[in-house]
Amino acid sequence: MKKFVKIIGVLAVLLVIVVVGLNIFVKSYLTDARIKALVVPPAEKALGRRVTVGGIKVSLFSGITINNFAVKEQDGQTDFIHARAFKISYDLMPLLRKKLRVSEILLDSPNIKVIRNRDGSFNFSSMIPEKKTGKTEKTVAQPEKTVSGEAVALPLALTVDRIRVVDAVVTVRDAKKELPDTDVKANLTMRVKLGREFDLSKIDYRGKLNMQVKALYGRLAPQADFKVNFTPRQLVYAVQAQLDKEKVELKGQVDNYLQRPDILLNITSKQLDLDYLAGLAAALPKAAEAAPKPVQAVSQSGRQVAIAAGLPPLSAHGVIKINQALYKKLTINNFVLPFEFKNGILNIKEMKAEAAGGQVVDNLRLDLNKINPVYSGNMKLSALMIDKLGQGLGQSFGNMIKGRLQSAIKFSGAGFKAAAVKRSLSAVADYSLTDGVIQQSPVTEAVAALLGLPELKTIAFKNMGGK
Repeated sequence: MKKFVKIIGVLAVLLVIVVVGLNIFVKSYLTDARIKALVVPPAEKALGRRVTVGGIKVSLFSGITINNFAVKEQDGQTDFIHARAFKISYDLMPLLRKKLRVSEILLDSPNIKVIRNRDGSFNFSSMIPEKKTGKTEKTVAQPEKTVSGEAVALPLALTVDRIRVVDAVVTVRDAKKELPDTDVKANLTMRVKLGREFDLSKIDYRGKLNMQVKALYGRLAPQADFKVNFTPRQLVYAVQAQLDKEKVELKGQVDNYLQRPDILLNITSKQLDLDYLAGLAAALPKAAEAAPKPVQAVSQSGRQVAIAAGLPPLSAHGVIKINQALYKKLTINNFVLPFEFKNGILNIKEMKAEAAGGQVVDNLRLDLNKINPVYSGNMKLSALMIDKLGQGLGQSFGNMIKGRLQSAIKFSGAGFKAAAVKRSLSAVADYSLTDGVIQQSPVTEAVAALLGLPELKTIAFKNMGGK
């Protein structure tokens, strides 16, 4: 027994000596200069740019660290891509169980500058291989298969405990001013697990992304704050967007986003100025006029197939809520719009809003599968003060007529262009105006003058209605 213990002890000492020796060998052989000589020239050849590395450290036990990695612009001086550090840390013990465990992959402070030149090219255009002319046989890379036809098995199961991208910055500038100047800051944390069977559809991952975006486009300076949590099956998001004083919050989730997305989208805002938003187009820079493309004749059936094929394979539902919206001088309160989009059909059920002392309720069905989208719906107006409605919309009748407006409207049609609307739109409406007064009207003034009855200048009525 003592002899066995002695043998085990000797083997343990030898193992320690071998491991320590390997570590010393790795550190002495894989020096900083030698690793740079092995890594930098192939990288420069592949990218066609000058590549610089501040330092590289390799440890048999802890991992690999690359400091101050940079890919230069074509001038060879300014940075196109720069990262403070790239680090891979791993754990060797799970190798005994045929598992490769990477404790962390860290990309610290990556900075990417994207510049569009006046000729339309980008600062990375020279890095993209030119397409070869002439006919070449197209090949599609396929996953390696075994004799049985199954995906090839990996020698090790891979687990990455943590992937971190810290303080990433992406800057976009356009000399032609056709794209918005954009600054993006982002932080990403995620975990990845891949079994021995190399099947991308079975990768298990989950993570969190925080991102801030600021842009400048003409006189507009929008900004947004994104928070996203994701797994292979679901993406949950929250977005705070702002343009001047206008603020909007978007919350929801996307299920099955890699195949047929099912989107939940809820939009809320405390207050929106609709006049301001409608006038934003004037603040945008004018786009350069593109040469008109020749129009090819397409049959009616061909257009229908193209429209159906162009609809995205997704479904969506949610609610839009705006506490207060301002349009001209009209204040709209408690705007609520539930919606559902599925199979190319948009349904709006029980849209509600309060305005001019009353309420508006609307239902709409819009079929986008047709060449001219088909729509139908109904609208109900309840107890709207007609004078406040007219004054709010800037109409002259606002001072001439008072009363409470009730109306039920049914409508249908197809297409949105003027000719299509004129041809297909139909509507039926019932209306009534209660507790009303007509005053200061050119009609009543003329009748009163003609008949010599001043009291006809103002006409009061209990109920007036029709169809």
